[in-house]
Amino acid sequence: MAGGSAILHGAEPSTHGPLLSLPGLLRGWRAAAGERRGLGRALSQTEIAEAIGRSRAWYQALERGNRPKTLDRELLDRIANVLALGSDERHALLLSVIDGEISITQSVGDHHTRHGLQRLLDHQLPDPAYLTDKAWNVAGYNAAMVTIWPWVREPGANLMRWALLGEEARTQYVNWEQNAVEYVKLLRFAGTRYPHDDQLLDLIMQVKSDAVCRQLWESVAAVSESRDGHSHVMRIPSLSRTPVTAVTSVLFPAATPEYRVTIITWADEELAAANSHYDAKLAYLIDEKQNPASVPSRQPATHRIVDTPQEVERMAGNSGLSLPALSSAIGGADCKLVVNQEQRLLLWASRHSDGRWDVAQLTPHSVLVRLSSSIFTSGNPQVREEYKTVVRYAFPENPQQAISTCEEVAAEMRGRIEAVTAVNREICDSLQNDRAAGRADVRR
Repeated sequence: MAGGSAILHGAEPSTHGPLLSLPGLLRGWRAAAGERRGLGRALSQTEIAEAIGRSRAWYQALERGNRPKTLDRELLDRIANVLALGSDERHALLLSVIDGEISITQSVGDHHTRHGLQRLLDHQLPDPAYLTDKAWNVAGYNAAMVTIWPWVREPGANLMRWALLGEEARTQYVNWEQNAVEYVKLLRFAGTRYPHDDQLLDLIMQVKSDAVCRQLWESVAAVSESRDGHSHVMRIPSLSRTPVTAVTSVLFPAATPEYRVTIITWADEELAAANSHYDAKLAYLIDEKQNPASVPSRQPATHRIVDTPQEVERMAGNSGLSLPALSSAIGGADCKLVVNQEQRLLLWASRHSDGRWDVAQLTPHSVLVRLSSSIFTSGNPQVREEYKTVVRYAFPENPQQAISTCEEVAAEMRGRIEAVTAVNREICDSLQNDRAAGRADVRR
């Protein structure tokens, strides 16, 4: 599987910002509690001290980071009640007081654990599922996940970097900022749970280096352990031309509680019904032990690791068609695209740092939506021809149906081009009018 377990080094959380500490959490929760009570201000330290039966000086010391010996479970419950904390906030409060959770040394690196978790992911088909570690590095995924979100197979793939710092997520989420707040809440909880994990805290610093994310970080007081049961509306062109509602279910394996399994289902009834047949459309890999000329046994695909690019070509069978120019334009020598013409699917292989190739079989449409704009401006005629090949396999095999689809897509794109052209013209006209008005003012 891609990714790996987090590495512990013992960095102090104070170097990564005050919101990871107990004082920062208390101040944020005190402000939120005042807003919830309609006070228009934060609850005062005096108000909280009186409510929990302690002096103002005692509570002030707590917010400065001093941890009194009398801070027992009963007192923590009183503080949580006054601040109206939810279950995740209460958990974070306890973790902050005890300086984080005891680290579990169990890793997904051993064969037995890795195989069991991968089987769990594969058994979620046709629904997408993936595995992340405590720093949200992607450590595993199933075929549906990589078909819809191919970024998970990239070296160093990380959910938080994709969701908070990547352009694709800001486009896919219909309300990105609302979802970004939820991811920030997850990061803040993780910071209290693993306050000495360098990899996690470096991730938090990367997120906070983004101006928008930093503003969200500083304005959000809440924390969340997971997004279990959450729903979010997304634009996923490879699934639907209209926004779809995804629902996440999160599991923490007992043997590896620092890892989380996330399963994505669909709230839209029509999409869910279509997805129930999605396994028939998923990629199928040819067993390397079979004669390629024979009819392959059709078994549901997962991502696969091979040693050479020639093995990628053999996986496509006798109908395989390599796309060298398009592969080079996408990822240079570290990318290889091969069309399985018989099944009308594409093999997308990426070379990792160890020289091996991570292969996923995708629908042509899911490949097209991943291509950057530089593909169309490369000026390489072979890239254009290979791009046309992928487009052709994205359309129906039946010529009449393909023509109908082409005309429908072309009409939609013409409409978009006309709208962009009109906006550009209006902006140019407005700019010219402003300049003309400026010259007239100067003459006067």
